[in-house]
Amino acid sequence: MARYRLMVFTNPVEGQEDEFNDWYTNQHLPDLLKVPGVVSAERWGMRPGGAFRWRDIAIYELEAEDP
Repeated sequence: MARYRLMVFTNPVEGQEDEFNDWYTNQHLPDLLKVPGVVSAERWGMRPGGAFRWRDIAIYELEAEDP
């Protein structure tokens, strides 16, 4: 099977960063990693600047015939 990477850029709603981080870490990631074909998931904070406005990036690795 082929491996793919899916990159997702996000910005938590201002003032709700703690709630977003808690949901992401404690619910979203564990649920996502139960999906067949999802091999790994990681999330990184980024420093926005210029035209780039995103604060977080998640990189998911998928193993599938067709993502």
